[in-house]
Parts: sequence; structure tokens; C-alpha cells
Amino acid sequence: MAFSDLFLIFIYPNNYILMKNSLGWYCILVECFFSSLLWAQEITTVFHADQSILLKNKSIFSETIDIDTVAIGSVKINEFFEPALMMTYGVIRINNNLMHGFDRMLKSNLQKNAGPKRKVDDVVQYLPTVTFLGLDFMGVKAKNSFKNRFLYGTAAHLLMGITVNIMKNSFTVQRPDQSASNSFPSGHTATAFVGAELLWQEYKDESIWYGISGYTLAAGTVFFRMYNNRHWFSDIVMGTGIGIASVKLTYLLFPLIQQRMREEINRLVLQPYMMVYTKVYPYG
Repeated sequence: MAFSDLFLIFIYPNNYILMKNSLGWYCILVECFFSSLLWAQEITTVFHADQSILLKNKSIFSETIDIDTVAIGSVKINEFFEPALMMTYGVIRINNNLMHGFDRMLKSNLQKNAGPKRKVDDVVQYLPTVTFLGLDFMGVKAKNSFKNRFLYGTAAHLLMGITVNIMKNSFTVQRPDQSASNSFPSGHTATAFVGAELLWQEYKDESIWYGISGYTLAAGTVFFRMYNNRHWFSDIVMGTGIGIASVKLTYLLFPLIQQRMREEINRLVLQPYMMVYTKVYPYG
């Protein structure tokens, strides 16, 4: 039996089979997701490469294929420590009465003097992502092109959405207002922190205040999710970890994938021309 199986049995003695199946399906979905994006990017890259060679009529040996540049190495492995710690807290809390008691205490204190419910969190959760996509058009230089920003943002949000929905369907945690049993984790929070981390990754070199503003909006979403009695504190912590980790994973993998594809496309496109050249004008 693998260590991961022992860990799941220890954490979820009553739901081991369910958790193992859910995690297995999640891994399959994530693999299919990144493979699909890789295939889509390959088609775009090949088309772009063909344009560079055939339409621009430039020498095949004078320059490499024209593909959008990407920022390499912007995320380090040690940056995953904080979101991993948050997600560990959320996972352990599910069957932990002591931690759930802390959730109830926070809920009680917050709801004691709560006024009318505000739905502002339904809108604010998307503002960091909108800012991430549009800030470059306002004169603030982004790290990547709009095409890559759109690709990164889409990838991060889809990865986050897959994770959140699998977990919501795998665990039956009742909301604080008892309106449903899909409280864990908080999707609004995950969405807000995906946008905040996207802002941080893309514009931190210009000014850290762009990232701080995104995290401030995300923190506002967190407050109103608890103020409106829609989530426990542990739901919020888990959603925060998922949102941040989804962006960091995207910014870690995609530049490497795109760099590898650039090298592969150059090789595949240049190889026929090199064969013709060496045949007509043999070396030596």
C-alpha cells in the first residue's frame, strides 16, 4: 500500500474509497486539461510559424521562428509552501471537531452584530482578473503579451474550477446558513485569489501595489462571504490556497511548455529546409 493510501486512511477513515477515486479522477482531468491546452497552443504556434516563413518571405537561416516571448522562471517551487499549508489546513479540518469548533466561534462572533446581507462579493470576486487583463491597455507594462495573459488566466481559472467543483461534490459540508451542503471549499474566494495572484505575477515588477490592490479586493470577497454567512473560515482558507496554487502552477509549467514547443517547432519546420540545403549544397 502506498504512502498516499495510508495518508488518506488516516485523514478520512470513513471516506477512503471516495477520496481515492475523487483524487484519481482529478489527476486525470488535470492531465487532459493541460494536454488540450498544449494541443491548442501547438496549432496556433504552427500557424504563426508558417506565417513567419511563407508570408514574410524571410531567410530561414537568418532568424528563428517568430513566437511570442514568455517569462521563464517567474515562479519558484518554494512559493508553493503557503498555498500548500492553507490547503492542508482545509483538508485536515473536515473531520476535526476542534477546528470546526473554531469555525463556529468565528461565525458566532461575526454574525452577532451583522446587518443586512450584501451581495457585493458576487461582483468583487471577478475584479482582480478583469484588472489583470486590462491594466496593460491603460499604459502599465505587463510581463507577458495579451495572448499569453489570456491563456494563463484561462488555464488558472479552469484548473481552479475543476479542483473546487470536485471537492464540493466529494465533501458534504453544510453551509453556515444551512442553505446547501456544498460549502467546502469557497468558490468565490478561490476565484478572487486567482485574480489577485495573476495581478501579482504579471505586474509585481512594475509596482507591488498592483498585486496588493488585487489581494485587497480578494480579502474583501473573503469578508463578505463570511459576513453573509455563506462560508466557514476553513472554506475560505482552502479556497485561498487553491486559487493561489492554481496560478503559481500555471506560471510554473506554461513557460516551460511554450519554450519546449518553440524548440520543437523550430526543429520540425527548419528540418526540411536544412535537408534541401544540404542536398543541393553539400558541406565539405
